[in-house]
Amino acid sequence: MTRLFAKKNLKTSLPDDPDALVALSDKLVGDPWKRRECLEKAVAVAPDSLKARYALLMLGDLGVGGKRDADFSRIKSYLLTPFEKPERFDASERRRMAREIFDHPLLLECLDMAGDREKFLRAYLLDLSCEYADLFVVSSAEHSGAVLGFSTASSRLKAMSAAFASLMEGVRSCPYLSAEERDMLLSAVNEAAKRFTRGDMSLVYAALEDEAAKDVRKRNDIFG
Repeated sequence: MTRLFAKKNLKTSLPDDPDALVALSDKLVGDPWKRRECLEKAVAVAPDSLKARYALLMLGDLGVGGKRDADFSRIKSYLLTPFEKPERFDASERRRMAREIFDHPLLLECLDMAGDREKFLRAYLLDLSCEYADLFVVSSAEHSGAVLGFSTASSRLKAMSAAFASLMEGVRSCPYLSAEERDMLLSAVNEAAKRFTRGDMSLVYAALEDEAAKDVRKRNDIFG
């Protein structure tokens, strides 16, 4: 089976500076085990480093355990998948994943360290939504809009827009989030969709139910 990552050995010793450790982890995208080692050391040597703690949060479960076959569920933004594809998960999994977005211990620690909790939380949700859009919508063959192996820019945009619409509908109807949490996450997903459709939200709105489309349109200036 295809390996998601190949475990590598970093021959140089790790620095002690937390910023240098975070920078080094950014260069090791192909080795999540070493990335985790860098970030865990950064948090250990600088417990007050919000940057290091946040980087470790966004690493998700990558780099945990030994070498494994491809498991996309270890990617942090995979937590958004049940909103787009609820039929693939049972109720307990949908609840667990929805609550992990907001209740993860590392996130709570970051929020305690942040000067503006709401601003930090919105930035985190946007990062999460943009990562999901990049990895699981834009880069997914499932959303290529291909027919007989061929796709056009317009068919691809239509398929991506339908995926974003499903994601938004899932967030709006999620019973495991508070009204405030749904509002913030929906705003973040909306902004991510705008970025990846280059601002053309017409097909996203067309794929949404009328009430949902009105709701989403109101959020266009949230991140402006």
